[in-house]
Amino acid sequence: MNNKIHELYETFARLNSAEDAEAFLTDICSEKEICLMAQRLQAAKLLLAGTTYKVVMEQTAIVSRDNPSEKIKISSTTLRRITKCIQQGSGYNKFLK
Repeated sequence: MNNKIHELYETFARLNSAEDAEAFLTDICSEKEICLMAQRLQAAKLLLAGTTYKVVMEQTAIVSRDNPSEKIKISSTTLRRITKCIQQGSGYNKFLK
């Protein structure tokens, strides 16, 4: 594994609270990146609960801060990736169940 990526994982492991995570993520990510990660997390929760892709796409749309009339919907490609991670990975299943 790339040492820089491992260092990022180690940094996440040292976070002790939601406040620590917020402080760290707002420093290293744009607001849109944080929103997209939150969108994926919500989509994973819905998929784990048996929600259809169509409903997940509707319920996880986020409002663009730059253009409040614009909603950013999660793509079907992203939903397929999340589904694959739920089925074959360990992160979503370990932390969301």
